[in-house]
Amino acid sequence: MPTKIQRLKPEAKESLIFRGHNMSRWETLDKGYCRSVCLDCGAACVVNDHPLPNGIDIGGNALAEHCKWINKKHD
Repeated sequence: MPTKIQRLKPEAKESLIFRGHNMSRWETLDKGYCRSVCLDCGAACVVNDHPLPNGIDIGGNALAEHCKWINKKHD
């Protein structure tokens, strides 16, 4: 059975692709806490399998906004 972090990463990746980000490999910062950074614009995404009661499990500015360089790639 996959761990919660293994289930959250593909969910995050789907949203990141929709936003046009070219993400790096997941970097484990701590047990149950991973980060990936867009190689083009530097926006980050974090995945936390044990967020605080008022926290979120998938977050970061890469999920909130489209890649800044998406239009420049096609010019």
